[in-house]
Amino acid sequence: VHGVAEGARYFYGKKLHELNLAEIALLAGLIRGPGYYSPYRHWDRALARQRIVLEKMVETGQIAQREMEHALQQPIRLRPPPTGSNLAPFFTDYVKAELIDALQGRFDEQEIVERGLRVYTTLDPHWSELSEEELRKGVDEAESRLGTLPGTLEGALASVDPQTGFIKALHGGRNYNQSTFNRILNMKRQVGSTFKPIVYLTAFLGKQSSSGVPFGPAFPILDGPWTYTFDHGRQTWSPKDYEDEFRGWVSLQDALVSSLNIPAAKIGTQVGLDNIIDTAKRLGVSSSLLEVPSLTLGVAELSPVELLRVYATLAANGLRNEMTVVRAITETSGKLLARHIPRPEQTLDPSAVESLNRVLMQVIERGTGRAARAYGVRFEAAGKTGTTSDYRDSWFAGFTPKLATVVWVGPDRGEYHIKLTGATAALPIWSRTMRHLAEQEEQLPFPTPEHAIELNIDKYTGLEAKWRCPKEQVLVSYYPKSQEPNEDSCATDYSEDTTTD
Repeated sequence: VHGVAEGARYFYGKKLHELNLAEIALLAGLIRGPGYYSPYRHWDRALARQRIVLEKMVETGQIAQREMEHALQQPIRLRPPPTGSNLAPFFTDYVKAELIDALQGRFDEQEIVERGLRVYTTLDPHWSELSEEELRKGVDEAESRLGTLPGTLEGALASVDPQTGFIKALHGGRNYNQSTFNRILNMKRQVGSTFKPIVYLTAFLGKQSSSGVPFGPAFPILDGPWTYTFDHGRQTWSPKDYEDEFRGWVSLQDALVSSLNIPAAKIGTQVGLDNIIDTAKRLGVSSSLLEVPSLTLGVAELSPVELLRVYATLAANGLRNEMTVVRAITETSGKLLARHIPRPEQTLDPSAVESLNRVLMQVIERGTGRAARAYGVRFEAAGKTGTTSDYRDSWFAGFTPKLATVVWVGPDRGEYHIKLTGATAALPIWSRTMRHLAEQEEQLPFPTPEHAIELNIDKYTGLEAKWRCPKEQVLVSYYPKSQEPNEDSCATDYSEDTTTD
């Protein structure tokens, strides 16, 4: 409630000039502490404060003693408290948490709640309403498709402007009235294959095969049976692909587009788990990550907002912004207490991120995210599906240059025997939410990479293709500047000397 005119409507359902002295005094008394003196929650406090206001008016000659006594006898008829629910309750919870964090040391939590602060948020009400409806509808449909009981599944969704870090919408559950547990704030789950882009980005950041061939999108790798031995030979690990089939030789970009497990595991163990963790931290992951081989396939437990930060940084070509729901905080007097000023930091080589993003665009064009087109995403977008090994968690994380959105669907508890995938549960919600972008304004294509370089690569070797190479042997890919091959070739078949198995 901002101002006495709005207060008159809120508390009495009247225009300001229609209020009598008793109503005016009660309203004036609220200004010092709207929560503490609320007549809806603390009627006695509100009346005591009203009396103080009237007494001060007598002292200053604003009214006579008899007018005060008359006002104290007048009945106060409050308008029934609004029954409409908070338009964005999960977002509001996040705002409260950020307020406490921003103002700690200056006010205690009770003061923050009762001080009557004005908080200017980053919420886009229209986008929040649209995304909330799509989340609720999508979770309902997933339950119906799986034949589970209503209420078995939950969902979470958040959207952010990657250029500013301003969070536009945030929903920590399907229905706040049924469960106020904010999964954006308080939940961490395995993220599955949404973690794989971090693995490939690490490879694109100046890493090479044992034979000196740079790891780029067109680098060839064998998708086949494979066992990794670690812990000084004491342990082995043999990952499987989702479809339990092997595709033979594939490029790194095709492996990511199809979300193949074995190529991701191979590349991840070659570039180093410590390097993958470093890349994750530079993208915005704050949780501790275990240095285990299965990290390459997404066993990391992250909160939805951490994953959103990762994909927002990708959307901004490696420029990381601190994400926030609060633009500014002022006293009721207008005194500024805090203001969020975006301070982007270039944490990763933009050419490597641009190279990765061109691959993530192909995920939606022809890969595990291709169903997005059927759900209405007609413009260019990039993203990645995520499914955990027990099919308990379904993720989709994706972006345009102007908006990054993450969706999670799954049960709160693990006893439900269900089979969720990123493509069947989270992807439809993400797609139907993001399609509304085109209704708001024309969606421009991703700009041509400014830093990555378009190269013709020999698919058999991962080296630059010679001019005489057959067209069907050449892969056209954007390579980071640091990953340009220093040789060219036109091999007749895959070579163990220049590739990795």
